[in-house]
Amino acid sequence: MVLKRKNGDLCTAYRPQTFSEMIGQTSIVKSIRQSLSIEGHAQCYLFSGESGCGKTTLARIVGMALNCTDLNSSGDPCCVCDSCKNIANKNHMDLNEINASSNNSINDIRRIEQEIKTRPMFGKVKMYILDEAHRLTTEAQNALLKDTEDMPKGVYIILCSTEPNKIIHTLRNRCESYNFKLLSAKEIEKLIETVGVFENYYPSRKELLALIEASERRPRNALRVLQQVINLRNDSPGVTEEDVLELIGSHSEEDKDIIDLCRLLTSKNHISWNLTISTYKKINADKEAIRVVLGNWFRALLEKSPSEDDALKAAATLSLFVDTLPPVRPENKLVLDIFKAHRIYNS
Repeated sequence: MVLKRKNGDLCTAYRPQTFSEMIGQTSIVKSIRQSLSIEGHAQCYLFSGESGCGKTTLARIVGMALNCTDLNSSGDPCCVCDSCKNIANKNHMDLNEINASSNNSINDIRRIEQEIKTRPMFGKVKMYILDEAHRLTTEAQNALLKDTEDMPKGVYIILCSTEPNKIIHTLRNRCESYNFKLLSAKEIEKLIETVGVFENYYPSRKELLALIEASERRPRNALRVLQQVINLRNDSPGVTEEDVLELIGSHSEEDKDIIDLCRLLTSKNHISWNLTISTYKKINADKEAIRVVLGNWFRALLEKSPSEDDALKAAATLSLFVDTLPPVRPENKLVLDIFKAHRIYNS
């Protein structure tokens, strides 16, 4: 059940604070809720997978549940005790959120190493949430590995990462791991409609479908686009369905940029590599979104190929983008695959 917990933008106002409020990731939520009820449960977790799908949010809920002074029978934090309130407001002394993109050195981990030796200052346990954990240097990850060998009682570490393959194998093995997926269209629809009721916005079917598509099945994206639609309606009482659809459609600009790349790759004219790579670099989207659009493009091309030669080219290119980026490859694999695609059409 989605609830409005505070004022502010929709992402802040409707951020879940209990397990029951989470939309999507049902099996993960159920498993973690059950795990926390067992004595001697894990102290180190790895939340990996899609961006904007609840990794950090669920990590905070775990922190609230472990520190809550009035946990309910279902394992949900009460959200009203001082500990829960402080965590929700990001000022709890014993719950530390660390952005590993900018705090990724061995010295940053050594500071954590010193802190975990002391007792919690305010709550029942200490927790460290390391966002973008794959950005930690190898030396920092090895230092963190040593900390996980003999974790003091009452200390918890949750690593959040969209690229878990960059986390050293031995550290991953120390964690209880959960892989977060994109939500289903039905789950995104439920989120939009529920928040819409609270915000007095009832989208038409066309608007709802457009919002679901623009969300890319990520709840954070869904609420961001929904926020803009609600702002538009509040600012312009006479706004039409067409106005709303035009606004939502503007969020597909990223896809349009990727389509430009697709057209370059399949152009009958000789296209320089400089133009191909510069087009790729202008795309403001994550690697997975680019891969999905490229895959869809070449699948459609394969299905509509007028000749055997065209079908062979489309199939060879599609094979580059069919599977999720392999975890054993370096982060620049996507660039290499785009280069291979470029060569297929320019050899």
